[in-house]
This record gives sequence, structure tokens and C-alpha cells, in this order.
Amino acid sequence: MIAFSNCTTSRLTTHLSSAVFFLSTQNTRYVCKHMEKNIDAAIRKGNFFWGRSILLFSTTVDRFNNNAKLATCSSLSKESNIQSSNATQKVPVKRGEEVTVKIQGLVTGGDGISRIGRYVVMVPHSVPGQVVKVVITRVRSSYANAKVVQVVEESPYKVEPVCKHFGPFGCGGCKFQHISYDKQLEEKYEQILRHYEGLFTRLASSSCAEKQTLKPMIGSPLIYGYRNKMEFTFGNRRWIPIDLHQQDSAENESISNDQQVGGDDFVLGLKPSGHFDKVLPIEYCHLQESIANEIMNFVQKRTAEMQTSAYDVYSHQGFLRNLVIRTANNIRNEMEVMVNFVTSFGEDSKLLQPLALELAKEFPCIKSIVQNFTTSKGGASRGEEEQILFGCNYIQHYMLGRTLRFTANCFFQTNPLQTEKLYQLVREAANLNRKDVLLDLFCGIGSIGLCLASDCKYVYGIDVVEEAIQMAKVNAEINQVKNAEFILANLEKSSLQDPEIQRLFHRNGILPPNVVIVDPPRGGLHSRLIKWLRWLKPNRIIYVSCNPATQVRDLESLCLVQRYRLVSVQPIDMFPHTPHMECIAVLERM
Repeated sequence: MIAFSNCTTSRLTTHLSSAVFFLSTQNTRYVCKHMEKNIDAAIRKGNFFWGRSILLFSTTVDRFNNNAKLATCSSLSKESNIQSSNATQKVPVKRGEEVTVKIQGLVTGGDGISRIGRYVVMVPHSVPGQVVKVVITRVRSSYANAKVVQVVEESPYKVEPVCKHFGPFGCGGCKFQHISYDKQLEEKYEQILRHYEGLFTRLASSSCAEKQTLKPMIGSPLIYGYRNKMEFTFGNRRWIPIDLHQQDSAENESISNDQQVGGDDFVLGLKPSGHFDKVLPIEYCHLQESIANEIMNFVQKRTAEMQTSAYDVYSHQGFLRNLVIRTANNIRNEMEVMVNFVTSFGEDSKLLQPLALELAKEFPCIKSIVQNFTTSKGGASRGEEEQILFGCNYIQHYMLGRTLRFTANCFFQTNPLQTEKLYQLVREAANLNRKDVLLDLFCGIGSIGLCLASDCKYVYGIDVVEEAIQMAKVNAEINQVKNAEFILANLEKSSLQDPEIQRLFHRNGILPPNVVIVDPPRGGLHSRLIKWLRWLKPNRIIYVSCNPATQVRDLESLCLVQRYRLVSVQPIDMFPHTPHMECIAVLERM
């Protein structure tokens, strides 16, 4: 990397100029941190680089900043760089000041957004169209955070939330229950548009995008009871929601958190937003199936009676950690339920066997009860070892003519009805024929590739999770799919050019893939993978993403550097009442 402490100002300027292009194809978060660290070191040694060099570095970092809220603020202000614009103007508010504002929309993450002149104020738990009196809680040069004190004028989009746990001091799982669903879709579409509008402009000037690229948002057929998976936490610090002003008063009087939210006791529920160490007891979650709520309450009652302990995030002691409930509908349209207890290792490991038998007797739809052991000090629910307490270690879901089997540690989309629509859209976008060879990257249990296998000559699936690849092979076998193969590989470390993978691509006279589907995690595609796609030169790439910010970053590299044309972007709402959404981008080689 660049040794900034030994550079002259002109050399630094040159390096930073070239970094603008470099950052667009790299993992910018790490690159920016590295550059910032070297500049700080140079300043400590007395080498101060003012003027254009530091300004260029600052704007470079800002340009590729993945902070979605700031990106949204920038678009709403209709300025090319809101931070630069607001840095030179006087901040119109102070911390603790009360002001009245009108909520104009929602930013990524779910906060309402308003403006005082060009200055942005973000207000959580507000509704577009509301006029609210707020108190400023944090001030920055380009934006401020505030909390609602009083609703002066109500919004026509305000609806009554159905959940008793919803609100500023609730579980934090839902952000939009108080906003009509049509308005939720409208706001999500606007957020997608703000993410993409800069990219569309740049691609249009290079003839890398077609007109009317962004399609209308597709809503979910179910907005409650749609989730097939919920993860609950065992804890020993109960969160008791209290009034906003009471909390402020308590904080000012230096009353401890434990006194405010309850002392040590046994609780099962969800962690409230911003409180990793507290657990809010949940009576009924409206996002999951009703049977899952019955199982949750049964477990909550029985485990409270057991002579065992909940995991403590500070002392790292305790046995019970998480309860994960998953549901599926098999080929006979019968519900199958999996109950997964995530625990620590220890002497209490046999305590759950009687509870498992009691659960299976009480709820005949339960087909699998497993216990995952972990030594992790974080909140991950993935186990290092697993034992079966009842039944088998998997459940099966039937969709689009395929039976898909998955285990406790395998990923599967959480909205099954909308997942069918998602896969149908991917099928239409791929536009496969019997001569095409499909490459399914981040394939998981093989769900997309297997659903499309009948449309093409051959399917290759690649994933880094060994258990998922094993299940993908099982799914190919139970569905009698002969033209699919699944490969275990880390695409950040290995390469599509590796001889082993190349031998697979050319085996039995099958040509290399000419259509690629990628469905990466929120971090998007690694820069190496983008380079390998350039080498592979597929005719079409279908990019499924749950993070518009990283998708835009990767599409820009694929289109402007790798010379692909962006044909369409289809947003689809997989997660009603939350800020999250999916996008399907279709690319064709120019």
C-alpha cells in the first residue's frame, strides 16, 4: 500500500487520484480504513498534507461510504455531496433543543427524515406526513438525530400496530407496523431509486443501461404470519419497556440499567434494539406462524421451571442460549416444524431430552428437535456440534415442483410464499434453454439451481458452507435431478480458474457456464469474484441481493469495467414491516 509518511504532497495527490478508481472495485471499507490509518500516522510524525490532497482523500472516502443513511440523506438533499455542502453552513440546531418538523420520508434503516432548510434531521418511530415536535439527541455537521416528544399533526398513512411489543422500547424486529403497507412499499421503492439513480446516470452515459430499468416494487401476499424462522434468546436480564421521559429522568439521576430494566432472572424473548444484553419477553410474534408462538410459550414456561441457567453475555456463563423455530410445508401440504436449542457445552447437556419428548407429544407437527452446542461468546446461533433430541435433523419444504430439505444450520429464505415469486422472477430473467449451462454461486441447499435444472442442460452450484453443499446433493438425489452438481469452494480464496473446477466444467463434454446466478450475503461480491466473472464471460448474470448498497457497488464494476449492460432491476418485498428488501438485477454481456 502507499507509504504516506514518505510522500510529497504532489505524490500523495497522484496516489489518491488513482485510488478513486481502485476503491470502486475493492472492498472499500478495509481500503479506506487502511488509507486513513496511514494518513493519521503521517500526521503524528509531523507531515501535514492540507489542501487538495486531504480534500481528495475525504471525498474519495465519502463517495464510496456504505453508510446507507448518509447516502439517503445525500439523495434527498439533491446535492452531489451533502456532507461537503453542509460542512460550510451553520448547523441550525443544538443538542437538547426542541423543534417542530414534518416527516418527509424514510431512510434506509427505517428512520423518518425531515429537513430544516438543507439540514437533515432523522427521527425514528415516525410516519411520513406527520408533523412532530422532537428533541435533538445528537448533532453532526451534516445531519442530526432526534426523538419524538409530541405528534402535532397525524399522518394519513398512520395505522394502529397489531403487536403489543411494537414501539420505541419494543423488540425492534418490526419498524413499520404503524405505517400502511402500501406506503411501506412506496417508501421502499423510493429508497431503491435513491440507491440506484446515480448508477443509472453513469451507466446511461456509457450506454450500459436500458431505459425504464427499475421496475415497480412487488409486495408480499402475506404481511403477517409470513416468516418460517424466528430466533429467540434466553437471558438473565429482563427488559421492561418504560416511558421515554421516565428513562431520560432515570438516566439523569444515574440509576443503573439493572434497576431500570429488572435484575437477574430467567427470560426468553427478543433483544430490544440497541440493548445486546437485555431480553424482552415475547408473548406473541405476529410475523411467525401461530403454531410457532404456541411452541415458544410452551418452551418459555417449561425452561423457567427447569433447574438450569440462561447464558450471561458478561460472565459468559450459563447453559441455554437460543431457541430457533423453523416451519415448512411438505409435498402433502402438511406443516413440518424444527425446534433448535442452542446451548453451551457442560453438565446440563442431558436436561433437554425430557423437554424434547414432551414437546413432540404436545405438538405432533414437530418432526425435528435438535441441540446445537457452541463455545462462541457472540450471539451466533450456529453450533459447533449437534445432537438429535427427537425425530431427524431436517425438515422439508415443497415449492415449484421440488422438495427442499434443510437442517438447522442451513440458510433458507424466510418468506416461503414470496420466495416462490422470487424464484419465478429469476427463472424469467435467466431465460434458459436446453443448451444453456447454469452456474449458481452461493447456492446454499441448491434451491434456485434445482428449481431451474429442468430448463437447462446442466447446473453447477458452488458454496462455502459444507453442510449446505451436502444438503444440496441430497436435494438433487431426492428430486431425481441428474443434471446438477454441487461444489464446496470458498470463492474469496479459490478461483473459478482452478484446475479442479475447470475439470468439472468440461467433464462429459459439457461447455463452461454461460448463465450465472449470484445470491451473495449482505457484503456483496468479493473483488476477486468479479474478476473471475470477467474471465468466465457469461452471456447473462442474474444478481439477487438483500442489500441495495453493495449491489449498486458491484453492478457499477460489472457494467463499467467488465462491460455488461444493466437490463432491469426488480425490487421485491420479502420482509413486510421491516426496512429490508430484495432486488433482482439482470445483466447481459455487451
